[in-house]
Amino acid sequence: MKKKTVVNTLMISSILLVLYFFIGHGFVEFYFGGKKEILQTADVINNLCNANGSCPLILENWEGENGRLRKGRKMYMTIPIPGNENNEKSLKPQSFKLIYVMSFPTDDWFEVQGGVGRKVTSGWTGR
Repeated sequence: MKKKTVVNTLMISSILLVLYFFIGHGFVEFYFGGKKEILQTADVINNLCNANGSCPLILENWEGENGRLRKGRKMYMTIPIPGNENNEKSLKPQSFKLIYVMSFPTDDWFEVQGGVGRKVTSGWTGR
């Protein structure tokens, strides 16, 4: 009887550990540092936007180009001025989005927005 209890406990522990690594790890990482980090990053970028009059297309230590950058679980995108996506290449982006990407669930993500003359706003977004 004891052997069966030990085996069951090990199986349940293994299943919970696998679930944590595939599902829970992203949430734990987000709530114990990721959320604070993305909000601080958004404040820095928002200050850059307001100081320069447009949002930066490149950021130091971020990978990517043309305003679509990635660093760890964070994605940074500039938002073009509505109606001028293809017409005016000389117009610089006035707003940005920062997204914290999680492996699960894929339909919901934490998004932070800001830009020239705008306050930083944040919240959960889904499809």
